[in-house]
Formats: sequence, C-alpha cells, structure tokens
Amino acid sequence: MQKDELAVHTAIDIRDNILKEAFEEANITQEFVELINLNSIVLTNTMSIFIIFNIKLNINREQLAIEFDNRTDEELSGLRFFDKNEVNQFSSNNNVYPYLTIVPDLIAKFPAN
Repeated sequence: MQKDELAVHTAIDIRDNILKEAFEEANITQEFVELINLNSIVLTNTMSIFIIFNIKLNINREQLAIEFDNRTDEELSGLRFFDKNEVNQFSSNNNVYPYLTIVPDLIAKFPAN
C-alpha cells in the first residue's frame, strides 16, 4: 500500500487496494478472485509496512498467463509459478530488500485454504 494512491480507512479499502494491485500487476480482476486472506504484516527496518496476502484464484495457471499477457501495465516482466514446497527458491541473498528472506517462512506457516 502506498499513501499517495488509495486512502486506507477500513478493511474494505485494503481489499480494494489488493484488487487494484492484482489488476495493475497481472490483469487479475475481481471475478478471478475466490478468496483473499491476510497472511502477515511486517514492519521493515525502514519503517515501511510490508503486507502479505494469500489470494486464491478460480482460474488455472494457463488462464492466468493469458490474462498476464493482456495486461496494460508492464511493470512486471513475467510470472513465476512455484509450489508451496518450493517457496524457498524465492528467498536469496540477491533480494533488494533483506526482509524478503522471511517470506518463505511466512508462506509456509500459513494454512492451506
């Protein structure tokens, strides 16, 4: 969440921000979202708030890839799929932000939906 974008006053504002980001980054619309769960809130050493959500989609990888290819914002260069058991690949010493190394543990501890 960025203070210069959507104002956040309620939980619905947070959901709307998640949906806005999902659309901007991957062309995921609300119709593809089955469930959104809060996973973790992390306060970083720079005092930024890092929020992790688990989003369950009602489309498969192939459909998501098609939607991604049709996006209008090209901030991301591609999608990377991995199994929950392979999430440790996400963590590396090459991360720009050191707090990203805790993401695998946060995801692994979150119960499956």
